[in-house]
Amino acid sequence: MSTTYEQNEWHEDLENLLKWESSDLLTASDRRILMTWWAGKAYERTCSRVTFNRYFEKTGCLLSVTGDGDNMITPEGLSSFTFERSVIPAVLAEAPVQVNVAPTTHTELQRAAEEEELLEEQELSEEDEGSDEVAKWFIPEWYSAQIDPPAEDLNHAMIDKHLLFKRNGVGWCHGWVSKYYPRHRRGYNFEIVYEDGDRRDHILRLQDYGGGDGVEAGSETCN
Repeated sequence: MSTTYEQNEWHEDLENLLKWESSDLLTASDRRILMTWWAGKAYERTCSRVTFNRYFEKTGCLLSVTGDGDNMITPEGLSSFTFERSVIPAVLAEAPVQVNVAPTTHTELQRAAEEEELLEEQELSEEDEGSDEVAKWFIPEWYSAQIDPPAEDLNHAMIDKHLLFKRNGVGWCHGWVSKYYPRHRRGYNFEIVYEDGDRRDHILRLQDYGGGDGVEAGSETCN
């Protein structure tokens, strides 16, 4: 109704009315602009006469933690309505709350990534327990092992390189580097895609480079 009022008020000017009735004097774009202008004026007029905050109070949309203003909750048609808060027992209210703080520094992220990687490998090892023994050191057909660690730093130059990664409880697995994370993704610096299509984030470090069955899990060898 307020928008209609603004429109009628604008039409009271004879010059405006002639423009509105003529398709040549007022384009479709001008009419759209006029409608938004009328809606804006109607909103301003309504806000000057109505306190919208009261509607939020009466429906309980402005609940506070302290309970201030609970008496203002008065749903339509419920004259005797009272809002009551649940009482928290003192023992429960004073109970300590355990909060898991996410790691923020690079060292903390890397430590968390190592722990997560070890946990994943342990779970995978438990799934495979009793089936086959861990995969021993091998060199895939058509490949040869690079005995010495890569001369370059472990960065984007590793992408598409094939490697063998010794996974805890699984053994040596053949895969290739698909992604490099310059800023370390959750502490990891590379994603490896294995022959079975499994994608896993890993931490590759030059000090872990090696080959053979005697090396510890987490070691890698490039092919």
